[in-house]
Amino acid sequence: MKPNRRTVLRAAAAACCLVLASPLVTLADDPPNTPAPAQGQPRVRSLDRAASSIAVDLPTVPSRGGASGRLFKLNHSALQAWTARAATGNPRNPAAFDGRAMAGSGGSNVVYAYHITTGKRSWSVTSPDSGISNLVLAGDSVYFTTHSCTIERIQVSTGKHVFTKWINSTVECAPDVNGDVAFAAYRSGTGAVVSSHDIANGNEGWKRNVPSQVIMAPVACGDTVSVAGVDGSVLSMDGKGKTLWSRKLGAVSAPIATSRGLLVLSAAVPADTGAPAKEAAPAEAEPEHDGKHPDRITSSSRKAPDKGPGRGVTVIENRRLAVLNPTLAPESGEDRELSGPAKSSLDYQGTRPGVSGQLVVLAYSDVIRAVDLDTGNTRWEWKLETKHGEFCEPAFGDGMVFVADNYGFVTALDANNGEVVWSYRFNNESFKAKPAFDTHRVVLTTAGGRILCLPTGLDDRIRSAESAQRDVVKEEFTKGLAKAGGTQPVRETPAPTKQEAKGVPPRESEPTPASGGEEATRREDEAPTGEAAPEAEQPPSTEGEPMSEKRRQRIEERKAERESKGPPDRTNQPVKER
Repeated sequence: MKPNRRTVLRAAAAACCLVLASPLVTLADDPPNTPAPAQGQPRVRSLDRAASSIAVDLPTVPSRGGASGRLFKLNHSALQAWTARAATGNPRNPAAFDGRAMAGSGGSNVVYAYHITTGKRSWSVTSPDSGISNLVLAGDSVYFTTHSCTIERIQVSTGKHVFTKWINSTVECAPDVNGDVAFAAYRSGTGAVVSSHDIANGNEGWKRNVPSQVIMAPVACGDTVSVAGVDGSVLSMDGKGKTLWSRKLGAVSAPIATSRGLLVLSAAVPADTGAPAKEAAPAEAEPEHDGKHPDRITSSSRKAPDKGPGRGVTVIENRRLAVLNPTLAPESGEDRELSGPAKSSLDYQGTRPGVSGQLVVLAYSDVIRAVDLDTGNTRWEWKLETKHGEFCEPAFGDGMVFVADNYGFVTALDANNGEVVWSYRFNNESFKAKPAFDTHRVVLTTAGGRILCLPTGLDDRIRSAESAQRDVVKEEFTKGLAKAGGTQPVRETPAPTKQEAKGVPPRESEPTPASGGEEATRREDEAPTGEAAPEAEQPPSTEGEPMSEKRRQRIEERKAERESKGPPDRTNQPVKER
């Protein structure tokens, strides 16, 4: 039996949700906005996504949803990608499991499943109501709500419509599932109602009113369920719907359940930045994951203490990320009530970080940052050349982080060091929903109604380590990028040495081959576009360092040889690596 995507994860979270009781309003615990690189810490790198991405025009697909996908080729993989029409508008979050990629039809009333490698349609299920929400995968099924006005369940392997249950005349939130209970939220007057439902038949267990309309979906974490309100509030309840605590924390999106607690992104105030982060207690061993599904915990050896220290995780501009204990109220402080931009609708998701084990990746404004959930230390960070609108919640798979945005960029980053593995810009497309991952495939939906399935580049048929395969994928993509006229993505900038950290200049060394010898003899007409050509006739200048007689003689010999042969025959010249 395949690992359960949500049930096992929630079981691990139930044992670990008490680790951190984060006082979001205790500002001294928050890390600085842009910390200086400490010794041994990675430096911030600059990335021009436009120059480091290959532009792609997707094949034409039928205007109506449901047809099988159209195959196309990308540079980084020998396996083919595919795309199909699922909706006339935004299909919202897709799902992927058991060799199938699934997407709803947005404002219509159909859910489609496709073979994840071929794009052939496996099944379709028609709901009695329209407005399909995000698809939520739990166990062997996908769950969703409809805008008017049900909660429903479909079995992935067979397409069996397990149940459809009416809950309210208008439903503007996706569901969430924990074990044998599903949770829903919908408007009621100026506030909302949160309800629980049996996953066997959709029957209601309990329901209760909450004071604010709910953003995106209720979130189950261990034995609790929490909601973020459009007024910036976060309310945590036990499994019976009883309030554990409620605070206005300036939340701008729905929380995320992690094995450390409830991850909340809030609107920061100027005083939130500039204070050093407290060092967190050492974490115990990380739960193991199965190789194909990074967010499915297959075992858990972590024992959670009754309560833990509170601290923020990271701050990017006017957004602050911190972990809350869902059972213990944050420390007292000034309330932060919001009047926007958060709202209650099936399309709105807000900025949400991606989480896999201890790694948290937050993409916001012009920054993509990966931090350690326990310590708050930055593992790697990109500073983008330009601010990039709205990012989708990042997804993980095959040791990579997949980041998409509303400008049509999809970028795969190495989760260990942040290096670009591959990156594409899909012309005339916009991404607004979290990608899904299964079996070396990343599945996305576009705001225009497409479902898109891309190979990650890894392949079970290749008997080599994932890291080695990723290196090969990087090389293949870089070749394609060069042919397309782009620039090679910036690689890791080494951490400062002990001497650099202390302000001691490095010792002078012999000139490298790039500053003399064969590369120095490249003529101007051989220089790549945008790169100044070195003057071959003059020995390279190394001020303060004498040139060896052997090197000078070699340059003079090459100069005389060129003058005697005349213009070079380019057909016999080897291509120099740049």
